[in-house]
Amino acid sequence: MIYRNNIFLSVSFIGLISLGLVMVTSSSIYIADNLTGNPFYFATRQALFIGIGILVFTIFISLPSSFLEKTDWLFLLISILLLVALLIHWFQVVRVMGHSLDPRLGLIDPMSC
Repeated sequence: MIYRNNIFLSVSFIGLISLGLVMVTSSSIYIADNLTGNPFYFATRQALFIGIGILVFTIFISLPSSFLEKTDWLFLLISILLLVALLIHWFQVVRVMGHSLDPRLGLIDPMSC
């Protein structure tokens, strides 16, 4: 069932996605052309991820709110685990690329890039 709040959420969601796709396309068209020979390589990948995101968005917006309120802790736990996995992967990439980490800040040293 479509509610009024869902329509506002959907319109703003689609507007932000469209703006993001335009930004990715305009900022990466020359880089993608130099790297792959296809000027819309990154735009195509972004469009694929947008499609996956819209599919997940559609599934979650059709779920009843009571179910989401009962399982909010599970989604929070999954989000935290995914962020930790991303952080572990980032540390491995930094180590492989030979960049140094600033032990005081825990950030990548900008002068080593």
